[in-house]
Amino acid sequence: MLRLDDPFVSNRRVAVRDTVVAGCPVRAGEEIVLDWRAANRDSDIFGDPESFDPDGHGTANLVYGVGPHVCPGTGLATRQLRILLRAVISAGRPELVPDQPPVREHAPAAGFRTLPIHLVPEAPEHRR
Repeated sequence: MLRLDDPFVSNRRVAVRDTVVAGCPVRAGEEIVLDWRAANRDSDIFGDPESFDPDGHGTANLVYGVGPHVCPGTGLATRQLRILLRAVISAGRPELVPDQPPVREHAPAAGFRTLPIHLVPEAPEHRR
C-alpha cells in the first residue's frame, strides 16, 4: 500500500564517487535527488508497477529506505499500521461515501487529501 502511495517523496544525497545512474553520469561531490515514488514504480523491478501485490512486491519496496539509510523505525511503523488497519477493519467494512469522491494530494505530496468513508458494521460471522 505504501509503495503505491509513498509518504516519503524524495531526499538528497551527495555522490561519494563518480558513477553512472540509468545512463546519466554522476560525478563525486554532485548532489542527486532520489525520487522514492518513481523508484517504487520501476517497471523493471515491479512488472506492473500500478498493481497491488504485497507478497510479490514486498522485498523490493523502498518505502523505508535501504542499506545504511534504512529507517530505524521500520518495525514500529509497520506494527502501528497493522494495528490501525485491524482496528478499522474490525469496526466494519469501509465504503466510500456517496457523492464525496476521494481527492488526491498534489505533488510533491502523495496519497489522498481526503478519502471520505463510512464503516458498515458486519455480522460477526462475516468478519475475518
